[in-house]
Amino acid sequence: MRLHFIENGPALLVERDRRVLVIADLHMGIESGLKRHGVHVASRSAARRDRVLA
Repeated sequence: MRLHFIENGPALLVERDRRVLVIADLHMGIESGLKRHGVHVASRSAARRDRVLA
């Protein structure tokens, strides 16, 4: 099994019989949770998603 840490990202590529991309700690949707509590921040979800899929 080979492990490749993805530079500047919370991700790991695991290669064995197949390749698996493990992504952690993205905080997807955190902006909407904060908004419900009256804290308004610009959403970065689309940018994070695009970075992962690039």
